[in-house]
Amino acid sequence: MVKKYNFVIVVLDGARLEFIKDLRNFKSLCEKGTFFSKMITYGAQTVMSMHATFTGIYGNINGADNYFGSALFRNKSCKTLAQYLKDDGYYTLGDTINEIVVPGQGFEELRIHDEKKDDLTERHKEMIKEVVKLRDEDKNFFLYVHYSNIHTGMVKTVLKKYGDFEKDYFANKEKNIENYKKYVGEADTYVGELLKTCEEVDLFKDTIFIVMSDHGSSVGDKIGEIGYGRYCYDYTMNAFSIFVGPEIFSVKEVNKVSRTVDILPTILDILKLEEDKKHRKVNGKSLLPLIDNNEKRIAYSESAGLVDPYPTKDKPLLKCVRQGDWKLIYNVKTGEKELYNLTEDEKENENIFEKNSEKTEEMFAEIVKLNPEMQK
Repeated sequence: MVKKYNFVIVVLDGARLEFIKDLRNFKSLCEKGTFFSKMITYGAQTVMSMHATFTGIYGNINGADNYFGSALFRNKSCKTLAQYLKDDGYYTLGDTINEIVVPGQGFEELRIHDEKKDDLTERHKEMIKEVVKLRDEDKNFFLYVHYSNIHTGMVKTVLKKYGDFEKDYFANKEKNIENYKKYVGEADTYVGELLKTCEEVDLFKDTIFIVMSDHGSSVGDKIGEIGYGRYCYDYTMNAFSIFVGPEIFSVKEVNKVSRTVDILPTILDILKLEEDKKHRKVNGKSLLPLIDNNEKRIAYSESAGLVDPYPTKDKPLLKCVRQGDWKLIYNVKTGEKELYNLTEDEKENENIFEKNSEKTEEMFAEIVKLNPEMQK
């Protein structure tokens, strides 16, 4: 009989890897489990990212492909992680910033916190203590909590203060970094407090504990994007996840390309649950084989592009594929292609598509595969 683990997912909204990876509590977390450091998000907007994560399906297929995408989410044909677990007898509880961020189907209770007033550290510690009481009833649980304070801080001090082309912002990158580091430092304190609570209730003995980011954030890296959701560069698209839990996840960094859409099939794999064939097929694959082999995966992402007004209800203008250290970005409106070798050009400053036509066409073919409308 398959051992049923409990699951807790903690989302650090807007946490950029390079600014959190060396902080004390985050490092302590990584020393407890498997760290997927090149986990690529589908979209650098929370709605896009979380709908893809919770279904294992890219937003161009599940319908949630823009900031307002939850209204077009294909909930009848896309089964969510919460629904899979509820169907398997789990109690499913969530806490998020608003009702559009994550698909609600499958949650027995989805709470909405006040991002400006609630103490998320205390709130989420208490929710962990709440669900572990279900052990006494011999009932499994799934808990999802969303840490929104980085997002809230950036909205207040950046997104509502500057425009995407405002010179005052891009001319003060060091100031932007210090501002962002303050919010990330608070997130690290939050992680530390949750870890203390997990240890107090002995959570890790029977629970897979997952901490992830939905996307990163600009600190003035590229003119035209003061936050996220405009472009497809790694400072927003390179998310991460850490899996901590009994037996399965050793202490290791996996620096091969993985995807946020891989999280749902990983949990199904752990529980030996079959994918529901009455619903759309997932794009993701279990992360377990990736831990110990050299499998190469292709990650797909989309972003709004330079549209006005923004946020937009329009389909994304930018489509992107990532394989290994190669990345191709395609603008569906202009036809422009950007090719980067991230080993040689980490900051994605030199577009080399004209020098590498064969690689460009090879990767463009992958974009076409994932977009049936481009195959006509």
